[in-house]
This record gives sequence, C-alpha cells and structure tokens, in this order.
Amino acid sequence: MANQRLSDWASAAEIIGSVAIVVTLIVLIFEMRGNTDEMRAATLANLAARTQAFPLAVATNPQVANLWARIEAGEELSPSDEAQIKGVVVIALKLEEKSFIARRGGRLDEEVWRTRAAFALLVLRHQSLRDYWKQMRLNGAFIPAFEKRVVRI
Repeated sequence: MANQRLSDWASAAEIIGSVAIVVTLIVLIFEMRGNTDEMRAATLANLAARTQAFPLAVATNPQVANLWARIEAGEELSPSDEAQIKGVVVIALKLEEKSFIARRGGRLDEEVWRTRAAFALLVLRHQSLRDYWKQMRLNGAFIPAFEKRVVRI
C-alpha cells in the first residue's frame, strides 16, 4: 500500500515535470523570437549609421570629393590619388560585406540587403575600381560568399 502511494506520487511528479519542461520550452521560444527582433532592429540601426560613412567621406572631405568627381569624369588619377580613393572604396565594400554577413545570419532582410548590394555596384561602376575589386578578391580581402553574391548581382 505504501509502495502504491509512492508510485502514485512518482507518476504525478513525472507529469508535473513534463508540463514544466513544455512550459519552459514555450517561454524560451518567445524569448528567442524577441531576441531575434531586437537583433534585427540593432542591425538596421547600425547599418543606417554605417551607410552614411561613404557619402560623408565624399561630401565632407574636399579631396575625396574631388577624386570621386575625377573618377566620374573618367580622368586619370595619380598613384597617390588612386591609393586614397581605393582606401575609401575598401571601407565602403567592407561595410557592404558586413551587411551581407548580417543578412546571412538572419539579422537583415533580403530587401535591405539588395539595396546594400546596389550601393556596392554603384561604387564598382568605374572600371578602375572594378579592377581594384578583382585584385582585392584575388588577395582574399573578402569572404568568398560575399564576393560571389556581388558578382552575381
């Protein structure tokens, strides 16, 4: 009889434990969804701040603005001018690579990534900068998946 009551209590404890596990899993699922939303929001805020880096460099630095205008006009650049504009382009492309990584990690929507990729293509519309992009790719400056995605787009 004592064994029967003990067995009943053990069965009840198993049921309560199972219910507790299910409730814990449900709570964790809701917390993970909330964390994902927060991560996406933080990524977008960070991306918005980074998005301004290249236009600000062109708009606020007269020398960079002049170099960019000369590239737009198809003018030849001196080696030092070319090095400076390439530095700005590397920064811009690295920012786009970070956007790609955020997209791949689920922290950035595809639509937002496509606008970022379009920006990368804007930077690469000039032949000299595309040649530099190819050189950087050969040197392993970017992750291969980002390179493939930019080339594909």
